[in-house]
Amino acid sequence: MAELTFPVYSADALVNFFRVEVLTGQEAKHFGKSDLIPVPKPESIQALYMRVLHLLYRFRPELHSMVPLLVNIANPQYHEATLAITSVFMLMRKFLPICLVHDFSLSDLLVPKKQRTLTILSAIMNYLHFRKLRMVMIHEKTSKLRADRDRLQALHKGISEAQKKIETLK
Repeated sequence: MAELTFPVYSADALVNFFRVEVLTGQEAKHFGKSDLIPVPKPESIQALYMRVLHLLYRFRPELHSMVPLLVNIANPQYHEATLAITSVFMLMRKFLPICLVHDFSLSDLLVPKKQRTLTILSAIMNYLHFRKLRMVMIHEKTSKLRADRDRLQALHKGISEAQKKIETLK
């Protein structure tokens, strides 16, 4: 993590961004700078990661605590407490390399450190900005493609009508 390809934002910038772009309703209202510094609150960080996963993958936060049906566990009640953390950890391990954070560990969820958390959240913020810009570009290109397709269809219709007129004139 010594050489980052993204800026590390301040806690204020991160709080403002996540309140506006990621969190909803009461979560946004209660999320503050005190959740990140001086010592990040694990519950707040975990909830934030769950909301990011929901935003990106449509994986609702309540689904993290559900035992998959394909897993045969003898006593599922023993695993209820750790299931949500494990689920968030596994999904974040898959997601964060996209954000160029390759060394996410379980301690980043359970005992988050200030600078490490700010770095991870900055990477996520950078990715979400990138994603938003690309989605706007894709939307513009698809609307242009639809307009071009409609114009092409109108031209083909005009050509076929012109060919029919030529046939009737012969």
